[in-house]
Amino acid sequence: GSLIFSGHFANWELALRYLGESGVKLNVVYRESNNKLIEEKFIKNTRKNCGIKMIAKGSSSAIGIFKALKNGENVLILTDQRYNNGIKSQLLGFDAYTSDSIPVIAKRLNCPVYSMVAIRDEFTSNIKISADKFEYLKEESNEDIVKRMNEVIGEWIKNNPNQWLFLHN
Repeated sequence: GSLIFSGHFANWELALRYLGESGVKLNVVYRESNNKLIEEKFIKNTRKNCGIKMIAKGSSSAIGIFKALKNGENVLILTDQRYNNGIKSQLLGFDAYTSDSIPVIAKRLNCPVYSMVAIRDEFTSNIKISADKFEYLKEESNEDIVKRMNEVIGEWIKNNPNQWLFLHN
């Protein structure tokens, strides 16, 4: 399996749907919605119908992530979420607590890491999904890996600021 990091770009739900319906074995680490009706009827059912498995963000998420990776499945984490802990790293010149789960797990399991972004074409509304291998060294610090991940996301935001959705302070 592989780890994939991404952000809240264009319609990331359409990208997930495309990947799931294309047969990609995909697990998504997600934050449960405050609205339980939307959580069950929309988010969980829609993703499940596309073949996407969900791993709730939290203290027990590591178990689900390790299990999925050991089964040869992919795990996607939207790393531009607001975290109350993690590594303080710069994103667009601001301090942003970013989860270090990707470097920690990748080094421990020696699994590949990819960056993936979905960008909507402004003229046709088609969504283009791009994925690139993200190289890291086991000797590299988690702080340096997270910094480079945030630089990738920062470039996506600079290139397509109108397609990034982030609602937190």
